[in-house]
Amino acid sequence: MRLLLAGATLDPDRLKTFLAVEKHRNYTHAARELFLSQPAVSRQVHELERELGVRLFEQIGKTISLTDAGLTLAREAKDLPGSLERAGEAVRAHAGAGRGALRLGASTTPGFYLLPPVLGRFHGRFPAVEISYTIKSSRRIEEAILGNEIDLGFVGAHFAGEGLRSEPIAEDEVAFFSLHGLRDDFRRGRLKEVKVSGLRPKRPIYCVRHVGKHVSPAMEAFLGMVREAL
Repeated sequence: MRLLLAGATLDPDRLKTFLAVEKHRNYTHAARELFLSQPAVSRQVHELERELGVRLFEQIGKTISLTDAGLTLAREAKDLPGSLERAGEAVRAHAGAGRGALRLGASTTPGFYLLPPVLGRFHGRFPAVEISYTIKSSRRIEEAILGNEIDLGFVGAHFAGEGLRSEPIAEDEVAFFSLHGLRDDFRRGRLKEVKVSGLRPKRPIYCVRHVGKHVSPAMEAFLGMVREAL
């Protein structure tokens, strides 16, 4: 698939490479992110510049900077790769919940204590769905959703408002540790809960996704299991 920009044919792969270089301001780091060689990254950038008829980067010494044209392209095109991926996902979603892929991310409390049993049940019911699962900070999970690196995120703190849709799905109670992480110790009698008058430190656990994300059958099935379990 190609895009038409100001009369020029714009290759999405070259655009993705341009955005990686813009992000890192370094061809080697961009190549590492894209699993390409450094010469391949340089070649794609030069081909994009030739297609558009403008210079996108300028290099003085070891410092890479955007030209005015590069700044304009970065501003206007930063959401295009994610939009194209979401469009393809929306079409592939017609395959049904039993197929496809599901990319999940979570912060530590939901990631370690709440979601693993749900993941096990989901895999047992839909073994053909390819699942990827990552645990990072709440902020990094939300950044990954905005970059369309994951489909659904489960976080204990909600930072980014614009571009994300959030749904409270559970509640956590945190003093020095999350209550969810200590349930086995309470059940086995190793710990006892002591209430502090006037203090009940609670916080919601959110499910977050991109506002433009098509909810595939696999996503809907997993969300249904999460809501039922939590």
